[in-house]
Amino acid sequence: PERGPDARTVEAFAHLDGGPTKFAVAFLNDYYAPTAKDPRQRDRNLVVEWFEVEGPIDRPEPSRFQREELAPKRRGNLRGVVRSLLEQAWRRPVDQDEITRVLDMSAGTKVFEERVRTAIVAGLVSPHFLYRPEVASDDSMVDGAMVDGAMGAHAIAARLSYFLWSSTPDRALRERADACDLRLREEVRRMIADPRSAALSEGFATQWLQLGRLERAAPDPKRFPDFDEPLRASMTAEATMLFDCVLRECRPARELLDPGFTFVDERLARHYGIAGVTGTAMRRVPLDAGARGGILGMAAVLTATSYPTRTSPSSRGKFVLEAILGTPPPPPPPGVGVLADAEHGGETLSLRERLQQHRADASCASCHANIDPIGFGLENLDPIGRWRTRDGKFPIDADGALPDERAFSGPAELKKLLAADPKFVHNLVRELAIYALGRSLTDTDEAWVSNVVTAAGPDPSLTGLIEEFVDSPAFARP
Repeated sequence: PERGPDARTVEAFAHLDGGPTKFAVAFLNDYYAPTAKDPRQRDRNLVVEWFEVEGPIDRPEPSRFQREELAPKRRGNLRGVVRSLLEQAWRRPVDQDEITRVLDMSAGTKVFEERVRTAIVAGLVSPHFLYRPEVASDDSMVDGAMVDGAMGAHAIAARLSYFLWSSTPDRALRERADACDLRLREEVRRMIADPRSAALSEGFATQWLQLGRLERAAPDPKRFPDFDEPLRASMTAEATMLFDCVLRECRPARELLDPGFTFVDERLARHYGIAGVTGTAMRRVPLDAGARGGILGMAAVLTATSYPTRTSPSSRGKFVLEAILGTPPPPPPPGVGVLADAEHGGETLSLRERLQQHRADASCASCHANIDPIGFGLENLDPIGRWRTRDGKFPIDADGALPDERAFSGPAELKKLLAADPKFVHNLVRELAIYALGRSLTDTDEAWVSNVVTAAGPDPSLTGLIEEFVDSPAFARP
């Protein structure tokens, strides 16, 4: 429509925090008086022809990088700024020729910020940033002593930083590497106390506990209508927060299996039947001795090792052998049969009976004889980790046994057996070593892992195991 003679532009100012924001226009003072003498006063309407947003009005605060590296006092020392940038990106000292080559890329401009920006791009696209060379060197002074066959100090520092922080070494670690005087135990304690060590809990725990399977889990919505995305997120948070707690508080590694507490928000507490928890914040709650708590009592692992419609004692038993004891079963032979479904005894036989029937096939029994009896001990916990005493019309039989014939009944007894099993600590160190080194272990690595477990003592803390491993020859060698 055409703009009338009284049309005008209305401006409004508002202070808004950063991030996505919704804007709207509302007509709050509508007026209608059809009997008014002046026709122009009978009705008031608003027509919005355009809507414009400007901002930010204020100049944003400079970042710590801008304050430290791009400050006016640094403008006369371009080479020093570029040196600092490249050493951070490449995780090692740089020589004058490397700095010159980078600066030559921006020789066509004298603008300080442009030259720094070009140096940043050059540093980040370089193979020196994209790859971490790990080769033996002659600058491998560790804890005041040379280590034969070890990587250089900067490569060891980078390996430590990516292990604990999933990020590049900070200034303190780089300075120790510059002096070829790494104090690895001290650095482990310092870096674990730093909030950035949450990356180890999120990265390692997710990989070790196979929580990627939880992301893909799809419990049947008809059978489990309470399962939703917020619950899935709470399950994951419980797992990573338990690992983080045991790590930061130097608690015994066995508490990963049987801690006596867990972390829940209102959604997960209701799922577990824990009273008195409100709100969306995760918090620590004590637990009575029983099924709940620890790796095998958390819904994340239990859901990830179940099928959409039922539990899987086989998957849960396999998880225990792989992730807890480090003794994975062999892969199934080709052409093995499948478990009887509802059309072939699934409605008249319990799951335990159906699996027993499945093991009657000799090719199936070779694997299932070891994994199923472990998984039976977790049958009180349903496909999304809730406690139950019946599976449909069948009462739960939670008796089970480990491959060495140690018997147990229910999750609580299984957890105690595993927490006291030395194979648990040994496998935990193996998994940490694989994560830290980024590769499978050699026979020599395996021998060093055994030495680490022995040196850590009879009831080691998770932090102590990491210290022993980082201080071992396995960590410093390519």
